[in-house]
Amino acid sequence: MVNSEASTTPSTSTMPSSTHLIVFVHGWLGNENELSYLRGSMERQKAQQQHDDNIVFHSAKCNAGNTNDGIYAGGKRLAEEVLQKLKEMEQGHVFLSLVGNSLGGLYSRCAISHMDLDDDKKVTPFVFCTISTPHLGNHSKEIETAASDRFKWILGKIGGSTPQDLFMQTPTIRVLGTDEIYLAPLRKFQKRIALANAYRTDVLVSTRTGVFLSSSPDSTTLYTTINTGFAAKKNFALALETTPCEDYNKQDMSECLDSLGWTKVLLDIRDDLPFPSISNPFKKKEEQKIPDKEVWTAKELTDVFDRTGPSWKIPLGHQVSSVNSKNKMYSRISSGGKPTMDQLGEDLLGLVRDQRTSSGGSI
Repeated sequence: MVNSEASTTPSTSTMPSSTHLIVFVHGWLGNENELSYLRGSMERQKAQQQHDDNIVFHSAKCNAGNTNDGIYAGGKRLAEEVLQKLKEMEQGHVFLSLVGNSLGGLYSRCAISHMDLDDDKKVTPFVFCTISTPHLGNHSKEIETAASDRFKWILGKIGGSTPQDLFMQTPTIRVLGTDEIYLAPLRKFQKRIALANAYRTDVLVSTRTGVFLSSSPDSTTLYTTINTGFAAKKNFALALETTPCEDYNKQDMSECLDSLGWTKVLLDIRDDLPFPSISNPFKKKEEQKIPDKEVWTAKELTDVFDRTGPSWKIPLGHQVSSVNSKNKMYSRISSGGKPTMDQLGEDLLGLVRDQRTSSGGSI
C-alpha cells in the first residue's frame, strides 16, 4: 500500500523542465489509499521497464474523511489541492492527468472547472480517466429495487448532501453533465476514458451510468468497437469509442458527455469476485457471447451488458474492479481485481510514452 510520495515526487530543486502529473482521486467515504494498488502498480511497471519519463504520482487527500458535503464542495477542495501541487512544480511544463474512482470521477469533473486550464499555458490537460463513476447518478437496478424514495430521503438526511447529489435529488449531476461550464474543461483533455463493470457485478454503479449510455429511444449516438489499446485483454470485455461531435441533444447528459469523444471500457470481473457463485434456476445455462459488432447503439450495449448471467455472485464489483485499498479489509475483498488495474496502469503509462514520442522525445 502506498502511503508516501517521497519515492516518486522529486523536489522542486531537481524538477525536470517537463513533467507528467497523475492525480489519483478517491470516492465516497474513501481516503488517499483507495487507489494505492493502481498507483503502486504503475510505479513498479515504470521502474521495471526503466521508463525515462518524468512522472509524478499524487494521491489526493483533501476529501479523506470529508465526503458527505456534496460534489461541489469536494470538487472545489480537490481543485485547490491540485493547483497547490502544480504550484510546487512551477519549473517547466506539466501534463496533467486525473484518475477518479467512483465519486472521485465526479469530484474531478467538478474540480477542473475551477482550474482555469485555458489561462495556464504551463499545464496541458492530458488524460481524464474514471473508474465506476456514476456519471448519470446512481441508477443501479439493484438499488432502484431495494431503495424506495423514502429510503433515499433518509439516506440523504443521514449522509448529507452527497447522497442527495448521487440519487439525483439535487440538480448537481445534471448540471455537471449538460452545462458548458463543466463540459468545456473536460473537452480540453487529450484523452477521456471511462471504465465500468458489466453484467450487474456492481451494486452501486450500473453499466449504464458508469459509461453514460443514453436511455432515450431518440438517441443517435453510435459506439465503435476498437481492437487496440484496451481491447482484447483480460477482464476487458469490450472497448469502444465515440468521436467528438457538435450535433447532439444538449438536454441529454449522455449525449453531452459523448459529444466530447471518449474511450469506454466494459469490464467482466465475474471470475474475480470473492465468494462462490450461485446458479440461477430461472436462467438458461448458456454461454454469454458478445456479438461481433463494429458499431453499437446505447440500447444494444445496455441489453447485452447490463444484465446477469446464468449464475449470480455477491455484486462487489465496485470494490474489486479498482482494488479498493482504503483499509485492510477492503484490500482483501478486492484483491481479485489486480489484473484489471495492472492492465489499466500499463495502458496509462503507454499513453504517456506515446505522448512523449509524438512530441519529439520530451514530455
